[in-house]
Amino acid sequence: MRSGFKRASYFLSSLLLLAGVILWLTLPNVSFSSSANSTGTTLGVRNSERHAALEKLHAQMMAGAQFAEEERDILRRLNRADT
Repeated sequence: MRSGFKRASYFLSSLLLLAGVILWLTLPNVSFSSSANSTGTTLGVRNSERHAALEKLHAQMMAGAQFAEEERDILRRLNRADT
């Protein structure tokens, strides 16, 4: 009787461990940003603030400020996307 209980206990423990590992591996890949920010005006405010900051950085780059090549590429791509 005890061996049957031990076997069931090991099976349940293994099953819970497997479920935990599966959740641990899949949940970091789930994006909650669309559901968390889908409503309200804060998303628009954030986007406008980010857009203004990127425009400011692009203007600094055009004025001759030092930027890494990757940063220049990103700012150029974002500027092309805006126009």
